[in-house]
Amino acid sequence: MDAKEYFNNELPRKLEADPDGLSSIGGVFVMLIDGDGGGEWTIDVKSNPPSVNEGAKDESDCTIRMTNEDFIKVRENPKAAMSLFMAGQIKVQGNQMLAMHLQKLL
Repeated sequence: MDAKEYFNNELPRKLEADPDGLSSIGGVFVMLIDGDGGGEWTIDVKSNPPSVNEGAKDESDCTIRMTNEDFIKVRENPKAAMSLFMAGQIKVQGNQMLAMHLQKLL
């Protein structure tokens, strides 16, 4: 499943199913996914209910950039995220500690 399908279809259902659990993360993420099947999304798990919207919000707590290919790798194997980050394939701006909670959203 590519990023576009995930952020437009699956993540909204996940946020709706567990709004309190995911709101506990308490942050606003901007996901910048490059390549075919990519795009830009803002995930607000600071608000209740949490939401995901197409487009990059100017103010976020954490901005994460990766290719759609790397996004798929992380979805299939969440442990791959750290090695991709260390290799410079995932770039994080802002609160890097908040990025550690990304696995709960994916």
